Amino acid sequence: MKRLRRIQLINWHRFTHHTLAVDGHLLLMGDNGSGKSTILDALQVGLVGNVRAVRLNLAANEGGDRSLASYVLGVIGGGIDGQKTRTLRKNATAYVLLEFEDTEAGEAFVLGTVIDAHADGRSPDKEHFIARPARLEDCPCLTDRRVPRTVREFKRPAPSHQIIRRYARVEEYQQAVLRLLGGLDPEFFRLFVSGMAFRKIRHLRDFVYDFLLP
Repeated sequence: MKRLRRIQLINWHRFTHHTLAVDGHLLLMGDNGSGKSTILDALQVGLVGNVRAVRLNLAANEGGDRSLASYVLGVIGGGIDGQKTRTLRKNATAYVLLEFEDTEAGEAFVLGTVIDAHADGRSPDKEHFIARPARLEDCPCLTDRRVPRTVREFKRPAPSHQIIRRYARVEEYQQAVLRLLGGLDPEFFRLFVSGMAFRKIRHLRDFVYDFLLP
């Protein structure tokens, strides 16, 4: 069985460097804007990979769409309350790391995404990777000065004791994820995105047909 054990977010919106432990079930509680959907969106990016297929949730207290670049740059404000938009970072690199435990094989592996976002409006650079066997601490995401390595810097050879597979194409990454998680059906990605895209239930019938029945 494959179990998600830890989630690590580096420069992901308000999460500068934070690790969440997952022990069986994870319950997220907090006020609007406290970061619940931010974590769920990170799971979508880390597992699904294809950003065009995920549904990054609306910022409930900011009134604007979230994007990959806005998450990495830390764009906040600009909501209906008249607050000015500002960014927590300029050019920045973010990491979304998901550590799994394979209870049958007795080893851990990490699904990772590294993203470079640019203040000049260019599209973010992104690369997915799988480290196996490895834990969060084994991934060379930070330099000796504790600064996140850019996409280009991360492509440098990994230490010999660690196996890191990089994926230039999202489709290849998705196939590897499905195999690692137990030979899942490709439909997993669509259903996972549907499950994460929570919003107010306005029409019960539509909610049942669009989310529960699939």
